[in-house]
Amino acid sequence: MNTSKYHYKNVYNVYLKNLNHLNLNHPKAIQATMTDLDVSIRTVQRSLKKCREEGVFTDAISGKNHEPFDLSNMVLPETSPQIPEPEDLFGFDREKNKLRSQIRLLDAKYRYVSKTLELVEQQVEILTEVNAGKSDIKIIGRPQLEGSKHEAIPFIQATDWHLGERVDPSTVNYFNKYDPDIATDSAEKFFQRSIKLVEKERQDVIIKRMVCHLGGDIITGFIHEELLESNYFSPVEEVMFAFNILVAGFNYWLKNGKFDEIYVICNYGNHGRTNPHKKISTGARNSYEYLLYNQLAAHYAKESRLKWLIAEGDYAYLNVWGKDYRFTHGDTLKSGGGIGGLEIPLKKAIFRWNAQRYSAMTFLGHFHQMLLGQDYTANESLIGANAYSQSLGCPSRTARQSFRLLDSKRNEFTASLPIFVDDGDRCRRKTSYRPLGMREQVESGLIIK
Repeated sequence: MNTSKYHYKNVYNVYLKNLNHLNLNHPKAIQATMTDLDVSIRTVQRSLKKCREEGVFTDAISGKNHEPFDLSNMVLPETSPQIPEPEDLFGFDREKNKLRSQIRLLDAKYRYVSKTLELVEQQVEILTEVNAGKSDIKIIGRPQLEGSKHEAIPFIQATDWHLGERVDPSTVNYFNKYDPDIATDSAEKFFQRSIKLVEKERQDVIIKRMVCHLGGDIITGFIHEELLESNYFSPVEEVMFAFNILVAGFNYWLKNGKFDEIYVICNYGNHGRTNPHKKISTGARNSYEYLLYNQLAAHYAKESRLKWLIAEGDYAYLNVWGKDYRFTHGDTLKSGGGIGGLEIPLKKAIFRWNAQRYSAMTFLGHFHQMLLGQDYTANESLIGANAYSQSLGCPSRTARQSFRLLDSKRNEFTASLPIFVDDGDRCRRKTSYRPLGMREQVESGLIIK
């Protein structure tokens, strides 16, 4: 026979036993029943109330003459649903809070392990590249001399162009404007004015070799939901647009730059990825920009003056006259938003990177601000200020790229200059990509009244 101590008939029987056999009064009989069955007073009271409703129990005096229920032939459920008592609820709450604390602890441990694993993967990736030698190009040969002149090599950065992104002047207090027409014009200024700086330096030094850092975020892509609405191009269209601009620019350099060799160091950026979240070991295989760089290298496969280094990880290294130089997009670095700006976390990161492989200079982009330090060069952008940079409180400056000159006589950088790609007239320009307002659409016949 399966009986439950919580069933009202069983509770009533125990109550009657205590009331009659032990000759207790009503309150003491209830207390004894609670002790015998290990139940709350509410359970006993509910059981007696149900017996009253069935007419088998009226009060304690008449209860002394009642017979207990015959449970010998009755199959009762193993358990009976019951409403938790207040004291039980307190116990449940304590247990729940304890479990929540354990979950929070486990969650914190998981985040710590996940972050540590990510850092280890990055270190393994760097060491793998270094050991495999895939990220090195050695510039062979001593510096060239012509009379009293010695050789120098310009390092020019081309990062954060965001060629397909829209910047509406109204979203940046009319400080900037950006569309494919302006992007094309700015890229043209970049290629032309970089040669002007080279020619200016050639008055004092020999320049026959150049390093160009294609540092990523050449395209904007669809990594944020709002970019689906605002971008002028899809990622594939943006890659095609970027390819045509870069081919035209490299052709201009090859025709007018008087270079024997141009070393193109390529890093993919965070905006070029095909998925919403950054991948570590397979980042290159999931990047539109990695595809773009390989298309460019294939296009110039027969051009011996162009030397390509396309990084498959976050870092690439170039050795010039016995010194290593590091190239990265910069999205592995977290600025932290401190009062010291980017420089403090950047110096900390360089210290960690140099522990793995020392480099005399680190070139990066990503942060859209120019910093020309003794061992680092952070590049600005071609796009200039946009709504996102203003939301972060970044300074609004005219778009520019970096130019630094490595002097062979001193084996250090002796010139650091900006390449201005914005003459401050972007908002005054009327371009074919300017979206039409409602009145203009009506006047042009696109909307019929």
